[in-house]
Amino acid sequence: ASSRTALVNTLVFVVGAVGIEFLVGMGLALLLWRDTRLNQIAAALLLVPIALTPLVAGLVWRAILNADFGVLGYHITRLLGIRGLTAEPATAMLSVILVDAWQWTPLVMLILLAGLKALPIQPFEAARVDGGSSWAIFRNLTLPMLTPTILLALLIRTMDAFRVFDAIFAMTQGGPGLSTTVLNFYIYKQGLVFFDMGYAASL
Repeated sequence: ASSRTALVNTLVFVVGAVGIEFLVGMGLALLLWRDTRLNQIAAALLLVPIALTPLVAGLVWRAILNADFGVLGYHITRLLGIRGLTAEPATAMLSVILVDAWQWTPLVMLILLAGLKALPIQPFEAARVDGGSSWAIFRNLTLPMLTPTILLALLIRTMDAFRVFDAIFAMTQGGPGLSTTVLNFYIYKQGLVFFDMGYAASL
């Protein structure tokens, strides 16, 4: 039952994190598509979270979300009337997903932005001359031409999201209960905490 819970938690994490990262990353890439000085500075600043290791990011956000002294955690927990964002089963997984999205959305944005900048400009100019709306151009031109890049971004992030361990280890230790126990953390617990090496190896 625990391994099944860990698998379900992993799938929830992957779908939630990758989904948010793709949607926000696409939005940011479209906003930064035009090659202006301001956009270049904004893109550089947005890439800062990638420079942190996931463990450090998890520890920093654990402090920020702390219910007693965290910059965000103190106010949010008082507002919602809960013990803590990472202490409640209902909000713990969401907190971990949002922290992962904060760190890795810039990577998705960077991949999609590179794809957008590589697109030929002639079809877009022709579409604007023909009176195409922004939404029609996005749906009928941008999205189909960008599909290979989108698939690449989703593939890279999905594979990486399945390997999540550091943020869980730093922020929640798989808790409360089993609410944030993903497969990698479950394997770690079985093998290196309970020393059931055979079960851990088979997992």
